[in-house]
Amino acid sequence: TKAELQQRLGLRRRSSPLLLCAGPFAQEDNLEELLAHGEELLSRKLQLVFAGVADDTRRAELKRFAAGKRERVAIVGDAHFDDELWHTLLGAADGLLLLRDTPERRLQLLRGLRYGVVPIVSAPGALAERVVDFDVISRTGTGFRFAENDTQGLLDAIRRFCETLAEASPRAA
Repeated sequence: TKAELQQRLGLRRRSSPLLLCAGPFAQEDNLEELLAHGEELLSRKLQLVFAGVADDTRRAELKRFAAGKRERVAIVGDAHFDDELWHTLLGAADGLLLLRDTPERRLQLLRGLRYGVVPIVSAPGALAERVVDFDVISRTGTGFRFAENDTQGLLDAIRRFCETLAEASPRAA
């Protein structure tokens, strides 16, 4: 459950959206751009879990970002990552953020969809072909899409994700 995962990762137990950002993380992901807007992300009362292998540069960026935010941000790196934890993450997450289209992330998307996790994916590519962008007017779609390497579009997709969850569950804080 979400509460069990929050406890396991040292996150504060809360009902706000838990967004799982799945790696592996590399330079092409523009992770630094996302982290540069971290305060804006956290102002949405999200909890962020970054899961997957990262090179030394990205690992250092993630650690700097998470410093002082231990109750809201967790990092699950390659040393602590196993299949059981991956299932637990998908079972507890509200959203699955995939920054770039790669074969590993296509598998993560399919697994996430089986768990009912709302995907936030970059377009174009195979990821976006499997995700219909959510339309707030018609209330249709399977997730949220953003243009690859478009940080503002990514932030907008996360904002729409949070707003949609808040509308669906007004008790979320």
